[in-house]
Order: sequence, then C-alpha cells, then structure tokens
Amino acid sequence: MRQFLNVWKRFLKEGYTNKSVITFDFDDTLLGFRLDPSWGIVQDQPKLDTIELLKNFKLAGHIVYIVTSRHEKNEKNNSYDKAHPAFVTSVTEFIDQHNLPVDGVYFTNGTLKFKKLIELQSIRHYDDDTAEIEAIKQYAPNIEAVMV
Repeated sequence: MRQFLNVWKRFLKEGYTNKSVITFDFDDTLLGFRLDPSWGIVQDQPKLDTIELLKNFKLAGHIVYIVTSRHEKNEKNNSYDKAHPAFVTSVTEFIDQHNLPVDGVYFTNGTLKFKKLIELQSIRHYDDDTAEIEAIKQYAPNIEAVMV
C-alpha cells in the first residue's frame, strides 16, 4: 500500500494533464490469484490497493483503461460453474461487481501489451508480469511501467 501511495503522490506532484491515459493489467493486478493444491492457480480476492489506485486516477480526471492479455473469445465461455475452484470471473463481471470507473477494456489475446499501450497513448501501466514490464521498457520507453 505504501508503494501505491508513493506512486500516487509522485504522479500528482509531476503535474500530468487531467486527461492522461493510465492503464492497468487485470489478472493478478486487479483480481488476485493463488495456488490451490488440487487445481493449480485459482482465482482469489480482488486486489483492493490496486482497485483504490485505479479509482483515484479516475477521480483525478484521468482516462483509465484495463488492458489484459486474456483472450476476448473466452470472456463469455467460462466452462466452470461459479462454485467450482477453477471458475474465473470475466473482466466485465469484475468491473460491475467492484464499480470500476474504467473508460474501456482491451484484450491482447495472449500477446504482449506494449503495442496496445502505445496505441492508447498510455503514460503509465500497472502490471504484475515481468515479461510485460520488460517489453514496455524496451519497446515503449516513454510509458512508465509499474510492477505491482
């Protein structure tokens, strides 16, 4: 939490325009996951610190997008019942459940996100994936990549 507050304070101090684009990954950035001995990696609790950060950026007047490497075609085809350990909430359902004030959701369908972030003119991206962070640093160095 302290890291997020420090980032937020620095962001405000640097004086970005009110319409800066801020992007967030979804899986294990907004929605947490954990290891299950029987099912492997399973959905866990929402990451409330990151959700609060997203909401604060929106309250400050920024454009906020979720950019996920999930496959869009799988969003409506969850083959597991909600009570099943392998069930994974759709991005849209999660947004609705947590009242996330996002301006859009983009799916990269398994590819790295840096091209979409450039297209969206993101100035900062929050992600949990080291490969994503490194790709942003290498191919989109003007976008600040923040590991969560």
